[in-house]
Amino acid sequence: MAGKELDSNFYIFLPKVLTTDPVADVEHGSRNSCYAGERLCFFLIAQFRGNKREDANFENWQKRLLRLCTSVSVSSIELMTRKDDAHAGGFITCWPVGSSKMEGEDVDLRKKIEPRITHRGDIIYPLDVRLNSLPALTRRMRLSVNVWTPELHFFHETENRTDIDFRHYLVDHDPDDLIEESKNAWRCIVNATLPVITPPTLRCKYFQVAGKHFLCIEVINILGKSVTLNEVDVRTSYDVDIENGKNMIHHFSHSKQDFKPRFSCLDVFPVTTSGNKASTFPVLLRPWEHYAFLFRIIYHENQMALNKQLEVVLKGSIKWDVETLKECFQTINTSYSLPVFIVRRSSVSVRASCQSSVGKGKRFQVKYTVTNTERDDGNVSLVWSPVNNASLKTLRNAPIMHSLVCLQPKVKIGCCPSGSSLTVNVEFLAVQEGLHEVGKFMKCKWHGESDQEDFSGSRSERQNTSPSGFTTVSHSCQIFVTGIS
Repeated sequence: MAGKELDSNFYIFLPKVLTTDPVADVEHGSRNSCYAGERLCFFLIAQFRGNKREDANFENWQKRLLRLCTSVSVSSIELMTRKDDAHAGGFITCWPVGSSKMEGEDVDLRKKIEPRITHRGDIIYPLDVRLNSLPALTRRMRLSVNVWTPELHFFHETENRTDIDFRHYLVDHDPDDLIEESKNAWRCIVNATLPVITPPTLRCKYFQVAGKHFLCIEVINILGKSVTLNEVDVRTSYDVDIENGKNMIHHFSHSKQDFKPRFSCLDVFPVTTSGNKASTFPVLLRPWEHYAFLFRIIYHENQMALNKQLEVVLKGSIKWDVETLKECFQTINTSYSLPVFIVRRSSVSVRASCQSSVGKGKRFQVKYTVTNTERDDGNVSLVWSPVNNASLKTLRNAPIMHSLVCLQPKVKIGCCPSGSSLTVNVEFLAVQEGLHEVGKFMKCKWHGESDQEDFSGSRSERQNTSPSGFTTVSHSCQIFVTGIS
């Protein structure tokens, strides 16, 4: 078989349109690239080398090749260079870790189709292979088709096995027949190098607003053709590997201990805003267009009581397709590795309560409750600081500092023991009508027992955390000022 000259030429063809008629698919043209994770359907086409296609040799050639056996494999030959780069606005590039095809309507589309003969006498072998085994950063891949005659089928199936008794095989088969069959036996490998189109780029940014944790996901279409986003999701790494966890629980099913996931104290939810049209999928992204999706990270304080901070390992994923994949009824799910974020729970929280409404020109009091969840005692002070939030307007479109007058802008409460709460009443004067915020603008300043520095206004306006890393959060509370005095 070695050095045997074949009477056939083989080449690989990627159809642009995929139906149940391979002959018609070839006439519609080909495509020259693929996508990591897709189910790649292609044709292996065999052509007769002889000049005369009307004689008996051509008919015998067709009969022999219609019985060929094939197997398909793929391998990555070039990877995209990965570099951890940050971008303007604090966004960080998230790199893909894997792509796979979503199970869908194409299950019945590519049923086993027998080889077809074209009007020229060429033979088309419909084949397919899943590309989810390729590394996510693959830029070029090698598609290999192993072709062999039926005489070698037994040896092909057993070449990687060590439990085959060839002595019994030779006893059951006439050696003369085996030698005669081997005269026409052959095997070859057909290779094709294909570019792999990278998935959309994903960037993320973690930030906090008023003690709440948010994650902004930005999807950028770099494919050079329109991309349809069917879903954008963010989950903890535990949720991604939940099936492995279930298997482990099943393995230790006799144990009575409860299985607690590492990130059971975290939830990630998408945030829908009035201007976020992408909250309804699918979303169409044209070349180089991008869109941002907002997620909120919520931690449960009762489950983080003993942890001041938590390292959060998240996984992002998008379900997407392009026109080529739509014609094949395929959707790709690409997973991304997000940077590790540190979620810190609030050391000290401030909650405000007051009457619902007050007349213009009247004085009113707001009760502030300061809760210390730290293990250490500390001195606590409250500072009314609407200057840093002057851009926030009331319902009457006036800055908050011109709407309310705090008659006690600096209040030193004193020592707040660990695990306890202190309350204090602060008096205000209602100056202008409208709905005004009195909770978020009352900032809490934390001073450890060793901190004897005088509590100055300039210092209070600069710091929201103590040198030891304690953090504070002020919750919202609003009052409505009416025109009735």
